[in-house]
Amino acid sequence: MSRGAALAIGFIVSLLLIVSLLLMGQGPPALAELRDMDNPNRIPDHYMVFFKDGVPGKVVRSAIDALQKDYPSAEIEFVWDRFERKGFSVANLPEAALRGLRRNPDVDHISADVWGSADKFDLRRRH
Repeated sequence: MSRGAALAIGFIVSLLLIVSLLLMGQGPPALAELRDMDNPNRIPDHYMVFFKDGVPGKVVRSAIDALQKDYPSAEIEFVWDRFERKGFSVANLPEAALRGLRRNPDVDHISADVWGSADKFDLRRRH
């Protein structure tokens, strides 16, 4: 093998090594976990969106603004953005909006809203 061919092979191997090192750890973005989707008391198209610890309240508000702009049918029911755990509950959330929220890197998980009761009080929403 000539010296030029050996240098070319060495260069290609080095380049492939550098590219593979750069790509390590870069796969598809992680999706936020979905919880309670199989719960028999699940309320269809109603979700609670929980953000990661340390996410500022303004990030939650921005996500809500974008959601309402892109999906006007989505109804924000409650927002908790001034506490340690931040998030919001939403009704009539289209499947495409759910997929988009799952791709948001600030979202920790999304839980299906469920019918529930505590003591003698029925906590189900009345629509």
